Amino acid sequence: MSIVVYKKSKKTYGKRNNIDPGCKSLKTLNKIEDGIVQELKKVEIEISGQPIGKGRPRFTKVGHVYTPPKTKEYEDRIQAAAWAKMQELKLKPTGKFVHLKLIAFMDIPKSWNKVKRLEAEYGVIKPVSKPDLDNICKIAKDGISGMDGIILDDKQVTSIDAQKVFCHPDKGPLLYICVTWT
Repeated sequence: MSIVVYKKSKKTYGKRNNIDPGCKSLKTLNKIEDGIVQELKKVEIEISGQPIGKGRPRFTKVGHVYTPPKTKEYEDRIQAAAWAKMQELKLKPTGKFVHLKLIAFMDIPKSWNKVKRLEAEYGVIKPVSKPDLDNICKIAKDGISGMDGIILDDKQVTSIDAQKVFCHPDKGPLLYICVTWT
C-alpha cells in the first residue's frame, strides 16, 4: 500500500521518502495543510500454472446453461487467492472504480529449438496462441469479483493494462493480477 499526496502549493509531497517531516504516521495521514490526500490501495496476486481463458457457456440437451468445469475451477483458484490476499491485508471488497493490470506468463513450447526458446525467453517473440488475451481478462475479472473477491462487480473495472508474455523457464507459467484504486 502506498500514499499519494496532491498539494496545491509549489512544494509537492508524494513519494514515500519525500512526505512532509511534520507527518507522524502514514496510516493516520489525513491532511497536509491545504492539500488533498488520497490513499492508493494496491492488491497483487499470482496464480501459478498455465493461464487459461474464459470458456464459452455450455448447454445441456434440455437447454440448461452451465460453465465448463475447467473454467469454474480456474475462477475458484483466482477467487481463493484474492480472498487470501484481502484477509492478509485486512481489506473488504471495494465498491470503487479500479484499474486492473494483468500479465499472463505463458509456457514456452518444448518443441521449439534452442534459438527460438531463447528469443521467447528474452521477449523477442510474443505468444500468439490460445488462450486469447481478452478471455484471460474475462476470467480474471470474474475471479476477483464478488463478496469473497477484491471488487464487488466486474463493471467497476474502468481501465485494463494486459499483456501476454513468455515466462522464464525457471519460474514457470502464472497469471499476475494487480488491482489499484483510491
